[in-house]
Amino acid sequence: SSDLVVYVIVRSFAFKAQSSEEITDEHVYELGDYTVGAWHHFMVYIKEGYLQEHEPCLAIWLNNQLVHYSRLPNGYNTTNGSYLKMGVYKPSYTGSGDTGTTKRVVYIDNLYVWM
Repeated sequence: SSDLVVYVIVRSFAFKAQSSEEITDEHVYELGDYTVGAWHHFMVYIKEGYLQEHEPCLAIWLNNQLVHYSRLPNGYNTTNGSYLKMGVYKPSYTGSGDTGTTKRVVYIDNLYVWM
């Protein structure tokens, strides 16, 4: 595995929460490696559910290969409901807060999300 890896973070909360700070159930999944300067094709299918009884589903394909499939809860029982958020998140691995990166660019084209 290279240092350039794509992850997905799935959060859920079954109790009635008033803010995202109350949401505590979080799972991090490694989807695979990526190459800087190359196009990557993602497809995402989401059937939302904050309880197992809702039959939630999350399926993710990377470059036409299924890289993640989960039937775990993936939604929030909040006043505002669930939401999808994506972007470049590069934490500091040294703990100093400074990653040394001065520029981050992501191009997104033909985004389709089934919910």
